[in-house]
Amino acid sequence: MDEDEQTLEQPIIKPVTNIKFEVGVQHSSTYVSTQFLVGLMSNPTLVRNVALVGHLQHGKTVFMDMLIEQTHHMSTFDQNSEKHMRYTDTRIDEQERRISIKAVTMALVLEDSNSKSYPCNIMDTPGHVNFSDEVTAALRFADGAVLMC
Repeated sequence: MDEDEQTLEQPIIKPVTNIKFEVGVQHSSTYVSTQFLVGLMSNPTLVRNVALVGHLQHGKTVFMDMLIEQTHHMSTFDQNSEKHMRYTDTRIDEQERRISIKAVTMALVLEDSNSKSYPCNIMDTPGHVNFSDEVTAALRFADGAVLMC
């Protein structure tokens, strides 16, 4: 036998297989139009950049889900379900482990007590100490932070 026993149909180097690690994105409409959000964002003095920080399992993602529920038409949201949407946990391993691994930013239009609208870039950050680099990056971007205790 020769040293070249491999058939021509079998590659010498196997091709790279792409692994899907992102969950499918649910699209839902907001209570405000995209043009209204763009108009608000054109005025930098109105923009608020906020990071949600806190320890593991302290409700940062659940709080973010509540904000999304207030600003979006959520026809698929089950009001009677105990299970939360975890809208900002976009990775499959985040959904399975029920913890955030990557910081996710969402632009939401929120109102103050005087019904003045502000565009808020809210960052849902991981709570585990091993992902503190994500929290550090979010805090560098943020104007302020909400500490979840």
